[in-house]
Amino acid sequence: MSGEQSEAEVKQQVSAFYNQIGWKMENDGFYQNARYEDLRPVSREYIHKCHLRVNRYLHPTGKFLLDAGSGPVQWPEYLTYSENYQYRVCLDISIVALEEARHRLGSKGLYVVSDVTNLPFKSDAFDGLVSLHTLHHIPPAEQPDAYSGFARVLKAERTGVVVNAWTSPMLMTRMGWLIKLMDRVNGIINRLKHRKEIMLPETKAKPAANKPTG
Repeated sequence: MSGEQSEAEVKQQVSAFYNQIGWKMENDGFYQNARYEDLRPVSREYIHKCHLRVNRYLHPTGKFLLDAGSGPVQWPEYLTYSENYQYRVCLDISIVALEEARHRLGSKGLYVVSDVTNLPFKSDAFDGLVSLHTLHHIPPAEQPDAYSGFARVLKAERTGVVVNAWTSPMLMTRMGWLIKLMDRVNGIINRLKHRKEIMLPETKAKPAANKPTG
């Protein structure tokens, strides 16, 4: 099997996963794909701030914002990226993701089924660009093509943001040992809460021996 065929199969598998499983809404209001993210309450504020951090580096206004690998635009903070743009162009390999994105964006969104390594747009088409947690899904050999495509479609003097993972700030690095310790303690507490109680057999009290009277 050639390398090119192998890369094509990887993309087909990614598309199939997100169409059939990844963007399936669960009863708790989260997509199935969110199971791979840190949804603990202790992490909520940190993740929220990470999502909003993207806005610092985007050009604040424009006509077209490209969301390359948009998914369903599943987090409320993601919507802020295109607040001051006329249109948000959602590009994804999953038709299910784009259908979900349409529910959130409506007429503000434009929806394109395509591969991020082969962008079907003319050069200098976008005033801003975001691509969040997308490039690690494509074969490493094709990732440079994606970056080149991003640079090609982005207008001069405009900015784009590509996120592969949220880096660990210094505070989180220094406190990592404490976080791991607390996770272990919480695990022990949870196990103790759910352990089965041992029922001791009932015992009958022995009658007191009669004391000698004589």
